[in-house]
Amino acid sequence: MMNSSLQRPAPPRGSKRVRATTGVTVQDVAHQAGVSKTTAASILRNAPDFQVSETTRHRVLEAAKQLGYQRNAVAVALSSGCTNTVGLLLPLPNINARLPASRIYGQDIFVAVFQAASRAGLRVTAIPMPSGFAGRLRVQDVTDRSVDGLVMASMRDADFVHQIYDAGIPCVEIGSGHGRHLFHPDNEGGAQSAVAHLVELGHRRIVHWRGAGDNYAAIHRCKGFLDALVAQGLCPKQNTVVNDAEEIASQLRLPLLQRPTAVFAYNDFQALTTLDVAREIGLRVPEDLSVIGFDDNILAESARPQLTTIRNPLGIQADAAIQLLQAMWHGEKEIETPYAVPTQLIVRQSTGTAPFSERLL
Repeated sequence: MMNSSLQRPAPPRGSKRVRATTGVTVQDVAHQAGVSKTTAASILRNAPDFQVSETTRHRVLEAAKQLGYQRNAVAVALSSGCTNTVGLLLPLPNINARLPASRIYGQDIFVAVFQAASRAGLRVTAIPMPSGFAGRLRVQDVTDRSVDGLVMASMRDADFVHQIYDAGIPCVEIGSGHGRHLFHPDNEGGAQSAVAHLVELGHRRIVHWRGAGDNYAAIHRCKGFLDALVAQGLCPKQNTVVNDAEEIASQLRLPLLQRPTAVFAYNDFQALTTLDVAREIGLRVPEDLSVIGFDDNILAESARPQLTTIRNPLGIQADAAIQLLQAMWHGEKEIETPYAVPTQLIVRQSTGTAPFSERLL
Protein backbone atom coordinates (compact mmCIF):
# COMPACT_ATOMS: atom_id res chain seq x y z
CA MET A 1 0.00 0.00 0.00
CA MET A 2 1.35 3.45 -0.88
CA ASN A 3 2.39 5.59 2.10
CA SER A 4 -0.15 8.40 2.33
CA SER A 5 2.55 10.73 3.71
CA LEU A 6 4.50 10.66 0.45
CA GLN A 7 4.03 13.50 -2.00
CA ARG A 8 2.42 12.50 -5.27
CA PRO A 9 4.88 12.95 -8.14
CA ALA A 10 4.35 16.19 -10.01
CA PRO A 11 3.27 15.98 -13.64
CA PRO A 12 6.08 16.45 -16.12
CA ARG A 13 7.04 20.01 -17.08
CA GLY A 14 4.79 21.45 -19.72
CA SER A 15 1.90 19.11 -18.96
CA LYS A 16 -1.48 20.43 -17.93
CA ARG A 17 -4.65 19.14 -16.43
CA VAL A 18 -7.28 18.35 -19.03
CA ARG A 19 -10.96 18.44 -18.26
CA ALA A 20 -12.62 15.00 -18.46
CA THR A 21 -14.27 14.46 -21.81
CA THR A 22 -15.68 11.60 -23.76
CA GLY A 23 -13.52 10.01 -26.42
CA VAL A 24 -10.26 10.34 -24.49
CA THR A 25 -7.61 8.12 -26.08
CA VAL A 26 -4.57 6.26 -24.81
CA GLN A 27 -2.47 8.84 -26.67
CA ASP A 28 -4.09 11.60 -24.60
CA VAL A 29 -3.26 9.75 -21.38
CA ALA A 30 0.31 9.13 -22.55
CA HIS A 31 0.79 12.84 -23.35
CA GLN A 32 -0.67 13.92 -20.00
CA ALA A 33 1.59 11.49 -18.09
CA GLY A 34 4.68 12.21 -20.16
CA VAL A 35 5.21 8.60 -21.30
CA SER A 36 5.04 6.74 -24.57
CA LYS A 37 1.77 5.45 -25.94
CA THR A 38 3.03 1.86 -25.57
CA THR A 39 3.83 2.41 -21.90
CA ALA A 40 0.44 4.00 -21.22
CA ALA A 41 -1.43 1.25 -23.08
CA SER A 42 0.42 -1.52 -21.21
CA ILE A 43 -0.29 0.05 -17.85
CA LEU A 44 -3.96 0.74 -18.61
CA ARG A 45 -4.62 -2.84 -19.68
CA ASN A 46 -2.53 -4.19 -16.79
CA ALA A 47 -0.30 -6.25 -19.09
CA PRO A 48 1.10 -9.07 -16.89
CA ASP A 49 4.62 -9.12 -18.42
CA PHE A 50 5.15 -5.36 -18.62
CA GLN A 51 7.73 -4.09 -16.12
CA VAL A 52 7.49 -0.47 -15.03
CA SER A 53 8.27 1.56 -11.91
CA GLU A 54 5.48 2.23 -9.45
CA THR A 55 6.05 5.96 -9.91
CA THR A 56 5.38 5.74 -13.64
CA ARG A 57 2.39 3.42 -13.14
CA HIS A 58 0.89 5.83 -10.64
CA ARG A 59 1.47 8.82 -12.97
CA VAL A 60 -0.33 7.09 -15.87
CA LEU A 61 -3.29 5.99 -13.72
CA GLU A 62 -3.59 9.46 -12.25
CA ALA A 63 -3.57 10.99 -15.72
CA ALA A 64 -6.27 8.56 -16.85
CA LYS A 65 -8.39 9.50 -13.86
CA GLN A 66 -7.96 13.26 -14.49
CA LEU A 67 -8.88 12.90 -18.15
CA GLY A 68 -11.86 10.64 -17.53
CA TYR A 69 -10.36 7.90 -19.68
CA GLN A 70 -12.57 4.85 -20.15
CA ARG A 71 -11.01 1.64 -21.35
CA ASN A 72 -12.38 0.62 -24.73
CA ALA A 73 -12.99 -3.11 -24.37
CA VAL A 74 -13.46 -3.59 -28.10
CA ALA A 75 -10.15 -1.92 -28.93
CA VAL A 76 -8.38 -3.98 -26.28
CA ALA A 77 -9.91 -7.13 -27.73
CA LEU A 78 -8.71 -6.26 -31.23
CA SER A 79 -5.18 -5.58 -30.03
CA SER A 80 -4.87 -8.57 -27.70
CA GLY A 81 -6.82 -11.17 -29.64
CA CYS A 82 -9.13 -11.68 -26.63
CA THR A 83 -12.71 -10.50 -26.32
CA ASN A 84 -13.16 -11.04 -22.57
CA THR A 85 -16.50 -12.55 -23.55
CA VAL A 86 -18.01 -15.89 -22.62
CA GLY A 87 -20.69 -17.54 -24.74
CA LEU A 88 -23.59 -19.14 -22.85
CA LEU A 89 -25.04 -22.00 -24.88
CA LEU A 90 -28.47 -22.83 -23.49
CA PRO A 91 -31.16 -25.00 -25.15
CA LEU A 92 -34.06 -22.82 -26.29
CA PRO A 93 -36.66 -24.98 -24.45
CA ASN A 94 -35.01 -23.87 -21.20
CA ILE A 95 -35.66 -20.24 -22.14
CA ASN A 96 -39.17 -20.19 -23.60
CA ALA A 97 -40.60 -23.50 -22.40
CA ARG A 98 -44.27 -23.75 -21.57
CA LEU A 99 -43.44 -25.73 -18.45
CA PRO A 100 -42.56 -23.33 -15.62
CA ALA A 101 -39.92 -25.76 -14.32
CA SER A 102 -37.80 -25.63 -17.47
CA ARG A 103 -38.28 -21.92 -17.97
CA ILE A 104 -37.41 -21.00 -14.38
CA TYR A 105 -34.40 -23.33 -14.38
CA GLY A 106 -33.17 -21.78 -17.63
CA GLN A 107 -33.58 -18.27 -16.23
CA ASP A 108 -31.73 -19.24 -13.03
CA ILE A 109 -28.78 -20.59 -15.04
CA PHE A 110 -28.81 -17.46 -17.21
CA VAL A 111 -28.61 -15.19 -14.15
CA ALA A 112 -25.99 -17.35 -12.37
CA VAL A 113 -23.61 -17.31 -15.35
CA PHE A 114 -24.07 -13.58 -15.97
CA GLN A 115 -23.35 -12.80 -12.32
CA ALA A 116 -20.30 -15.09 -12.22
CA ALA A 117 -18.91 -13.54 -15.40
CA SER A 118 -19.53 -10.04 -14.10
CA ARG A 119 -17.62 -10.81 -10.92
CA ALA A 120 -14.71 -11.94 -13.10
CA GLY A 121 -14.86 -8.79 -15.25
CA LEU A 122 -16.18 -10.67 -18.29
CA ARG A 123 -19.11 -10.18 -20.63
CA VAL A 124 -21.61 -12.86 -21.70
CA THR A 125 -23.13 -13.52 -25.11
CA ALA A 126 -26.23 -15.74 -24.98
CA ILE A 127 -26.38 -18.39 -27.72
CA PRO A 128 -29.82 -20.07 -27.71
CA MET A 129 -29.80 -23.59 -29.14
CA PRO A 130 -33.03 -24.39 -31.04
CA SER A 131 -34.70 -27.75 -30.54
CA GLY A 132 -35.45 -30.09 -33.42
CA PHE A 133 -33.39 -31.01 -36.44
CA ALA A 134 -34.80 -28.31 -38.75
CA GLY A 135 -33.68 -25.42 -36.58
CA ARG A 136 -30.50 -27.06 -35.37
CA LEU A 137 -27.49 -24.95 -34.54
CA ARG A 138 -24.27 -25.81 -36.38
CA VAL A 139 -20.97 -26.05 -34.58
CA GLN A 140 -19.62 -23.29 -36.82
CA ASP A 141 -22.49 -21.04 -35.72
CA VAL A 142 -21.07 -21.32 -32.21
CA THR A 143 -17.34 -21.22 -32.93
CA ASP A 144 -17.71 -18.22 -35.26
CA ARG A 145 -18.97 -16.10 -32.37
CA SER A 146 -16.52 -13.58 -30.95
CA VAL A 147 -16.13 -15.38 -27.63
CA ASP A 148 -13.08 -16.67 -25.77
CA GLY A 149 -14.87 -19.70 -24.35
CA LEU A 150 -18.23 -21.36 -23.81
CA VAL A 151 -20.42 -22.34 -20.88
CA MET A 152 -22.83 -25.06 -22.04
CA ALA A 153 -25.83 -25.54 -19.76
CA SER A 154 -28.21 -28.52 -19.60
CA MET A 155 -27.10 -29.90 -22.96
CA ARG A 156 -28.80 -33.16 -23.97
CA ASP A 157 -27.25 -33.69 -27.41
CA ALA A 158 -24.02 -35.55 -26.59
CA ASP A 159 -22.83 -35.61 -30.23
CA PHE A 160 -23.15 -31.84 -30.53
CA VAL A 161 -21.29 -31.30 -27.26
CA HIS A 162 -18.45 -33.57 -28.38
CA GLN A 163 -18.21 -31.63 -31.67
CA ILE A 164 -17.89 -28.40 -29.69
CA TYR A 165 -15.06 -29.89 -27.62
CA ASP A 166 -13.37 -31.18 -30.77
CA ALA A 167 -13.53 -27.70 -32.34
CA GLY A 168 -10.88 -26.62 -29.82
CA ILE A 169 -12.69 -23.74 -28.16
CA PRO A 170 -12.37 -23.75 -24.34
CA CYS A 171 -15.68 -24.92 -22.92
CA VAL A 172 -17.25 -26.06 -19.67
CA GLU A 173 -20.60 -27.75 -18.98
CA ILE A 174 -23.07 -27.04 -16.21
CA GLY A 175 -25.69 -29.62 -15.31
CA SER A 176 -25.10 -32.15 -18.08
CA GLY A 177 -22.60 -34.96 -18.43
CA HIS A 178 -21.13 -35.37 -21.90
CA GLY A 179 -17.63 -33.93 -21.92
CA ARG A 180 -14.42 -33.49 -19.95
CA HIS A 181 -15.16 -30.27 -18.11
CA LEU A 182 -18.34 -30.53 -16.08
CA PHE A 183 -19.83 -29.03 -12.96
CA HIS A 184 -23.15 -30.34 -11.69
CA PRO A 185 -25.03 -30.60 -8.39
CA ASP A 186 -24.39 -33.75 -6.37
CA ASN A 187 -27.56 -35.34 -7.71
CA GLU A 188 -27.03 -38.67 -5.98
CA GLY A 189 -26.03 -37.07 -2.69
CA GLY A 190 -29.02 -34.74 -2.81
CA ALA A 191 -31.41 -37.65 -3.35
CA GLN A 192 -29.80 -39.55 -0.51
CA SER A 193 -30.20 -36.63 1.88
CA ALA A 194 -33.87 -36.36 0.89
CA VAL A 195 -34.47 -40.05 1.68
CA ALA A 196 -32.50 -39.81 4.94
CA HIS A 197 -34.66 -36.85 6.02
CA LEU A 198 -37.88 -38.74 5.30
CA VAL A 199 -36.70 -41.91 7.04
CA GLU A 200 -35.73 -39.84 10.09
CA LEU A 201 -39.32 -38.58 10.16
CA GLY A 202 -40.56 -42.18 10.24
CA HIS A 203 -41.49 -42.67 6.57
CA ARG A 204 -41.03 -46.10 5.02
CA ARG A 205 -43.24 -46.05 1.92
CA ILE A 206 -41.51 -43.44 -0.25
CA VAL A 207 -42.16 -42.80 -3.93
CA HIS A 208 -39.78 -41.07 -6.34
CA TRP A 209 -41.26 -39.14 -9.26
CA ARG A 210 -38.44 -39.49 -11.76
CA GLY A 211 -37.30 -36.93 -14.32
CA ALA A 212 -37.93 -37.63 -17.98
CA GLY A 213 -35.85 -39.79 -20.32
CA ASP A 214 -32.08 -40.06 -20.29
CA ASN A 215 -31.61 -36.68 -18.61
CA TYR A 216 -28.27 -36.81 -16.76
CA ALA A 217 -29.73 -35.40 -13.55
CA ALA A 218 -32.78 -37.68 -13.71
CA ILE A 219 -30.60 -40.79 -13.98
CA HIS A 220 -28.39 -39.85 -11.04
CA ARG A 221 -31.17 -38.61 -8.76
CA CYS A 222 -33.03 -41.87 -9.30
CA LYS A 223 -29.86 -43.86 -8.61
CA GLY A 224 -29.26 -41.88 -5.43
CA PHE A 225 -32.85 -42.53 -4.34
CA LEU A 226 -32.62 -46.30 -4.86
CA ASP A 227 -29.20 -46.53 -3.24
CA ALA A 228 -30.50 -44.58 -0.25
CA LEU A 229 -33.39 -46.99 0.23
CA VAL A 230 -30.93 -49.88 0.46
CA ALA A 231 -28.65 -47.92 2.79
CA GLN A 232 -31.62 -47.17 5.05
CA GLY A 233 -32.59 -50.83 5.19
CA LEU A 234 -35.66 -50.45 2.99
CA CYS A 235 -36.39 -52.81 0.14
CA PRO A 236 -36.76 -50.92 -3.17
CA LYS A 237 -39.44 -53.41 -4.29
CA GLN A 238 -41.72 -52.13 -1.55
CA ASN A 239 -41.31 -48.61 -2.85
CA THR A 240 -41.61 -47.40 -6.36
CA VAL A 241 -40.44 -45.00 -9.04
CA VAL A 242 -43.17 -43.27 -11.07
CA ASN A 243 -42.94 -41.26 -14.27
CA ASP A 244 -45.91 -38.89 -14.41
CA ALA A 245 -48.73 -37.21 -12.49
CA GLU A 246 -51.20 -39.99 -13.33
CA GLU A 247 -48.97 -42.57 -11.69
CA ILE A 248 -48.56 -40.32 -8.65
CA ALA A 249 -52.35 -40.00 -8.41
CA SER A 250 -52.77 -43.79 -8.68
CA GLN A 251 -50.29 -44.32 -5.85
CA LEU A 252 -51.96 -41.76 -3.61
CA ARG A 253 -55.39 -43.36 -4.13
CA LEU A 254 -54.24 -46.74 -2.79
CA PRO A 255 -55.69 -47.98 0.53
CA LEU A 256 -54.31 -46.37 3.68
CA LEU A 257 -51.76 -49.06 4.54
CA GLN A 258 -50.53 -49.36 0.94
CA ARG A 259 -50.22 -45.82 -0.29
CA PRO A 260 -46.93 -43.90 0.04
CA THR A 261 -46.56 -41.46 2.89
CA ALA A 262 -43.84 -39.45 1.16
CA VAL A 263 -42.82 -38.37 -2.36
CA PHE A 264 -39.36 -37.26 -3.47
CA ALA A 265 -39.79 -35.41 -6.77
CA TYR A 266 -37.18 -34.84 -9.48
CA ASN A 267 -37.64 -31.07 -9.27
CA ASP A 268 -39.69 -28.42 -7.49
CA PHE A 269 -42.32 -28.18 -10.22
CA GLN A 270 -43.08 -31.90 -9.98
CA ALA A 271 -43.21 -31.55 -6.21
CA LEU A 272 -45.76 -28.73 -6.54
CA THR A 273 -47.80 -30.85 -8.93
CA THR A 274 -47.75 -33.57 -6.26
CA LEU A 275 -49.15 -31.05 -3.77
CA ASP A 276 -51.99 -30.28 -6.21
CA VAL A 277 -52.76 -33.98 -6.75
CA ALA A 278 -52.78 -34.59 -2.99
CA ARG A 279 -55.25 -31.72 -2.47
CA GLU A 280 -57.56 -33.07 -5.17
CA ILE A 281 -57.57 -36.49 -3.52
CA GLY A 282 -58.14 -34.98 -0.07
CA LEU A 283 -54.74 -35.67 1.48
CA ARG A 284 -53.18 -33.13 3.80
CA VAL A 285 -49.54 -32.07 3.48
CA PRO A 286 -47.60 -32.81 5.60
CA GLU A 287 -50.06 -34.58 7.94
CA ASP A 288 -50.95 -37.36 5.45
CA LEU A 289 -48.17 -36.94 2.89
CA SER A 290 -44.69 -35.41 2.95
CA VAL A 291 -43.22 -33.97 -0.26
CA ILE A 292 -39.64 -33.00 -1.18
CA GLY A 293 -38.50 -31.27 -4.40
CA PHE A 294 -35.13 -30.47 -5.93
CA ASP A 295 -33.62 -27.10 -7.02
CA ASP A 296 -34.98 -24.61 -4.46
CA ASN A 297 -36.15 -22.17 -7.11
CA ILE A 298 -38.60 -19.30 -6.69
CA LEU A 299 -41.55 -21.72 -6.69
CA ALA A 300 -40.43 -23.58 -3.56
CA GLU A 301 -40.72 -20.78 -1.04
CA SER A 302 -43.89 -19.31 -2.56
CA ALA A 303 -45.73 -22.65 -2.43
CA ARG A 304 -48.37 -23.39 0.18
CA PRO A 305 -47.21 -25.17 2.21
CA GLN A 306 -43.67 -23.98 1.57
CA LEU A 307 -41.68 -26.72 -0.07
CA THR A 308 -38.92 -28.75 1.52
CA THR A 309 -36.34 -29.18 -1.22
CA ILE A 310 -32.73 -29.88 -2.16
CA ARG A 311 -30.90 -26.67 -3.06
CA ASN A 312 -29.14 -26.82 -6.43
CA PRO A 313 -26.08 -24.52 -6.05
CA LEU A 314 -26.15 -22.94 -9.53
CA GLY A 315 -24.17 -19.90 -8.40
CA ILE A 316 -21.27 -22.05 -7.19
CA GLN A 317 -21.32 -24.07 -10.43
CA ALA A 318 -21.30 -20.90 -12.54
CA ASP A 319 -18.39 -19.41 -10.57
CA ALA A 320 -16.45 -22.66 -10.93
CA ALA A 321 -17.14 -22.79 -14.67
CA ILE A 322 -15.91 -19.22 -15.22
CA GLN A 323 -12.81 -19.84 -13.11
CA LEU A 324 -12.00 -22.99 -15.08
CA LEU A 325 -12.34 -21.14 -18.38
CA GLN A 326 -9.95 -18.47 -17.12
CA ALA A 327 -7.50 -21.17 -16.04
CA MET A 328 -7.65 -22.64 -19.56
CA TRP A 329 -6.92 -19.23 -21.08
CA HIS A 330 -3.82 -18.91 -18.90
CA GLY A 331 -2.61 -22.40 -19.75
CA GLU A 332 -3.13 -23.76 -16.24
CA LYS A 333 -3.85 -27.42 -15.53
CA GLU A 334 -7.31 -28.42 -16.70
CA ILE A 335 -9.81 -30.40 -14.65
CA GLU A 336 -10.40 -33.63 -16.53
CA THR A 337 -13.12 -35.20 -14.40
CA PRO A 338 -16.69 -34.08 -13.56
CA TYR A 339 -17.06 -32.27 -10.26
CA ALA A 340 -20.19 -32.67 -8.15
CA VAL A 341 -21.00 -29.54 -6.16
CA PRO A 342 -22.53 -30.36 -2.75
CA THR A 343 -26.26 -29.74 -2.39
CA GLN A 344 -28.17 -28.66 0.71
CA LEU A 345 -31.39 -29.94 2.25
CA ILE A 346 -33.74 -27.00 2.88
CA VAL A 347 -36.44 -28.06 5.36
CA ARG A 348 -39.72 -26.15 5.15
CA GLN A 349 -43.37 -27.01 5.74
CA SER A 350 -44.10 -29.80 3.23
CA THR A 351 -42.42 -32.56 5.26
CA GLY A 352 -43.44 -33.84 8.67
CA THR A 353 -43.63 -36.89 10.88
CA ALA A 354 -45.00 -40.00 9.18
CA PRO A 355 -48.69 -40.73 9.83
CA PHE A 356 -49.41 -42.82 12.93
CA SER A 357 -50.52 -45.77 10.81
CA GLU A 358 -47.08 -45.89 9.19
CA ARG A 359 -45.27 -45.84 12.52
CA LEU A 360 -47.26 -48.85 13.71
CA LEU A 361 -45.78 -51.04 10.91
